[in-house]
Amino acid sequence: MKNGKKIKIAAILSETEVIINAGSLDGVQNGYAFYIIDAEGRVIKDPDTNAVLGKFEGYKGKLIVKKTEDRFSYCETPTYYKNLAVESTLASSKSLLNSLNTISGTQQDKLNILKEDVLDLKSMYTDTPVKVGDSLEYISK
Repeated sequence: MKNGKKIKIAAILSETEVIINAGSLDGVQNGYAFYIIDAEGRVIKDPDTNAVLGKFEGYKGKLIVKKTEDRFSYCETPTYYKNLAVESTLASSKSLLNSLNTISGTQQDKLNILKEDVLDLKSMYTDTPVKVGDSLEYISK
């Protein structure tokens, strides 16, 4: 972006729409993509001392510029098309594979856990809510 401006969320319109503080005068164009930076990331703390043991980077979400004005832009979250027939087939295939694993004798023990304690490191997105002032990282057009 021009002038090294730090691009941030200026307003939240809905769960899928925001306004950012950069527009065409800053070099922003329709179709540009940004990640919403999670400055906190996923923090791992010692359960006894509460000391920070480490941090995993992540993003709060992704935005696509839909319309630019001179000094700001309208952005939306990406739209994905779901093929329910494929999802159903994949779910059936997974069920079949699980059955085959059981038949072949492979199985992994599972722990009795609290779902809210699970830290999903496989996802690049965190559970931290998006707020006005969050910084953005340019991805691509």
